[in-house]
Parts: sequence; C-alpha cells; structure tokens
Amino acid sequence: LKHLLDLAKSSPEYLLLWEEMSLGYSVQAGHPLLRSKVATRYIDITPEDVGIFAPQEGIYLSMLALVKAGDSCIVSTPCYQSLHSVAEALGTKVIKWNVKKGTDRWFFDLEELERYFQSHSPTLLVLNVPHNPTGAMMSQHDLDYVVGLCRKHNTWLFVDEMYRGLEDIGVPRLENACDVYPEKGISLGGLSKSFGLPGLRIGWIVSHNQHFISKILSLKDYTTICTSSPSEILGIIALENALELESSRKSIVTDGLTKVKEFVSTFENTGEISWVKPEGGTFALLKLEVPKLTENYCDTLIKRRKLMLLPASLFGFDDAFVRVCYGKKDIAERLGDWKDDIESNGWL
Repeated sequence: LKHLLDLAKSSPEYLLLWEEMSLGYSVQAGHPLLRSKVATRYIDITPEDVGIFAPQEGIYLSMLALVKAGDSCIVSTPCYQSLHSVAEALGTKVIKWNVKKGTDRWFFDLEELERYFQSHSPTLLVLNVPHNPTGAMMSQHDLDYVVGLCRKHNTWLFVDEMYRGLEDIGVPRLENACDVYPEKGISLGGLSKSFGLPGLRIGWIVSHNQHFISKILSLKDYTTICTSSPSEILGIIALENALELESSRKSIVTDGLTKVKEFVSTFENTGEISWVKPEGGTFALLKLEVPKLTENYCDTLIKRRKLMLLPASLFGFDDAFVRVCYGKKDIAERLGDWKDDIESNGWL
C-alpha cells in the first residue's frame, strides 16, 4: 500500500483521488478511469467494452452468461477449478482437453481439440494461457487456428490471461482473445499475477461483444453489486505505473524460475526430481520419481517444514507431479528447506 501511494505522489491527481475517495457505492461497471486505463491495454477496445470484477467473480458470471444445462464446453486442463466447475454445476457437459507433456515443453494438442469440436460442437471453449500449472504457451499461429475453429462452429472463446506478461525470456506474448476474435472472444485480466497485487481483488472482463458485457454486468447485481472503491483507486494508480510494477514483478518471476532450474539440476544424477521447463506464468510442475508418491508426502512437508507443494492429483492430473510456485522472493530459501528435508528424511 505504501509503495503504491508513494508512486501516486508523482501524479498528484491520482493521490487526490485517494484522499477524496468516497466509501459509498461505486459505479457498478467499474470506475470510469479504471475502465479507461484497462481499455488502453487492448486494441480498439473502449471503456464500454470493459467490466471490472474480482477475477473469480468474472469467471463465475461469464459462465452463467455463456452456458446452460445441455450445452457442451471444452476446457483446457488441468486448470483453475472454477474454469470447469461452474459450468459443470450448471449442468453443462465439460470436455477436458489435457495439456500434453513433450520432450522439452508442455503443449496444446490441436489435432485432439479439432476432434473434440467435431464430436461435440461446443458452445464455449475455455483456455488459460500462459497455462497454470504447467506453464505451457501457444504460438500466435496456434491461437489463430483455435480462433478459426471457434468461428467455424460459432463457439465462444474465453481465455484466462491472468498470467499474460509473465512469459519466459524469448517466449513471444500472444495477442488478446478479445482482439483476435472480436465477435465472441473474451479476455480475463487483472492485477493479481503480472502486477503482484492479488490483495486488491481487481480484475476485468474485456470483449467487443456488448450484449455479453451487458449481461455479466447485470448479473453482477447478484454478487458484489460494485467493486471496492479503495481497490479501484489503488488499481488506477497501479495501471498508471504499470511499467515499473510489471517490470519488478517480471524480475522476481524470472529470478525464481532460475532458482527452480538450479534446484532441479541438483537431482540430475539421482533422477528423483525432473521437470519440463515452463514457458510462462509463475508455476512449474516437478515430477517426483519416487515410489508410492501420495498426497500424504505433501501434507507431511507442510507440517514438518511449512512448505506447500500442491499435488497435481488435486487438478485431476498425474499424481507423480507437484506444483511449485516460483513467483515469490523467498523461493531460494524455500527450495533450500525442501532440499534439506529430502537429505534428512528422504521421501517419508
């Protein structure tokens, strides 16, 4: 908070917004200045094409607006739970499209996706790029191919772009879904990941499709009604200082990824831990080459070292993998604690 307010001092008009802020109800669609600043991050997007939500709220309301019982929805998996569970709760048939593990990268199998389109004619396709938890990326050519499938089948495309801007060095950034598919493309963005400000709970849904934007804003009357005024003002300050905040966050993530690479390399001889290096985001899946791996090991590690590894089985994925977050400043210390524990206790 102090850092954001210090940044605001260079632009007195934004500091004044904070000092004169009302704690009454705010504008339902989001503060006009916040929507304007979000719009500038996209191509040919106006403030009216933007709705401000908590990120999770944006997912929930989008699913309510897009699918119903009897529809089919393809979701790239493993994924953030609500990207598939909300549709399932609505009675929608969810087809899980698993990210594949290649020799040196995770990838989206487009041939499999095309078969799913042909057999299910989905109402909605849900993607997450950069992908949580594998760090998989698409090429622009692949995304254009996906958009072509959606156009052919008149399918909505919802892309969780929360990790956009955290691509690994040398990995091209994709165009936004709302820009490449203006008819039915929807982008979810926010300040949680690439800005490192999850406590603000500021996210946004962007689409050229005004009917869709109007519908989710109407549904917002049944959730938060409006977004927190303090969070919106701080969000405006953050976007005004996007270059500094995103650069700082990217530096932390890049350094963290290097630390994970160094950690994994120490197990090259034993083969106990291996990985496919992620191409974006803040998470890596590490494969533990040990017998009888269960969730109990991760539970034990929390109790013994206060280290949290998330078993991939919780994502409905291969339980030989665990998810590690490398987007934290203390990642070297945490990995050191894990290594010490392995040396002291093995895999018990």
